Amino acid sequence: MEASSAFKRQNLVKGRQSLKKYYLSQAEAESYREKRFEDFPMNICNMMEKQVLDIVLGDKKAGCKKPMELLDIAAGEGRISEILCKYGNITLLENSTNMLKVLLDRFKDNDQNIVVIKGDFLELNLDHLNKRFDVITTFRFIRHFEYLDRQQIYRRINELLDDRGIFIFDVPNKYTEIKLRNKLGWENFNIYDVFWTAESLEQELEMNSFKLNKLFGVGQYCFKEFLEFDFNLPMSWVAVAEKRHQQ
Repeated sequence: MEASSAFKRQNLVKGRQSLKKYYLSQAEAESYREKRFEDFPMNICNMMEKQVLDIVLGDKKAGCKKPMELLDIAAGEGRISEILCKYGNITLLENSTNMLKVLLDRFKDNDQNIVVIKGDFLELNLDHLNKRFDVITTFRFIRHFEYLDRQQIYRRINELLDDRGIFIFDVPNKYTEIKLRNKLGWENFNIYDVFWTAESLEQELEMNSFKLNKLFGVGQYCFKEFLEFDFNLPMSWVAVAEKRHQQ
């Protein structure tokens, strides 16, 4: 579901250029972790997402005979990237100069297997890397784009992913996200978001040359006061997808 179909207002951050401008803000970069992931319930969701990454990447690494090559798109201040460090050589892609300052400070003592690249994923040419990745991750990224841009994102990820690689990203649950916004007020959510059901996500991935492998629920029981009797449902999922090879 496109969030804008249920709610529109003048100050909604929507579209590639508006998103870019928003995340280039120094204040946004410096407060990103504090505002989103330090307090309940987002601190629990953060922990659950990282646990899923450890489960999935641990299994993936066990099947690799060489260090894995990993790419984190829109790495932000490195919340997800710090998990990737344990599993191989990582390339971090981030467009915001101010986010990059936070990111580089986080990894200043651990640069042995880290490459940091500044640029917009939808515009940056990565051919010079001359590699395909075993794992590509991106969190709090795809959800902010309209479908035509998502198609481009999927296409570029497919090109960069090894034939046996996996793509991992977060997926807002349509049912619970709408209930949460109805309860808290749509005006309190200022960035455009897309919501999916498990079925609509699987269909969208199939249409864009991916196959949904697994969905891991995140946020169950953490939003009880907002979701009433549906608090056992996930607020979001971590999706694991692979290339859909033609028969």
